[in-house]
Amino acid sequence: MWIRIRNKEALVYANNFYIRANEVEEKYGISYFDGDSFVNLGFYKSKERAIEVLDEIQNKIEGKRVLIDAYGDIKIKKKDNNKVYQMPEE
Repeated sequence: MWIRIRNKEALVYANNFYIRANEVEEKYGISYFDGDSFVNLGFYKSKERAIEVLDEIQNKIEGKRVLIDAYGDIKIKKKDNNKVYQMPEE
């Protein structure tokens, strides 16, 4: 799925998404793994808000053909090259 990051300066293709806690800043980030490292897409004030954003991403995926594994990671079963999701500011 295509994702435009919060500052609108990058458009990335991601097919897995993770919520990662930043305990120092008391924020929760949504990131994806690009094969080498985690890339941050946006930070939110609470884990609940980060989960809401993941829900929005999931709903945007055409056909909603996703798997959520035991770790809560979203795995897209079908590529969707026609959708772009804008990461919300808050």
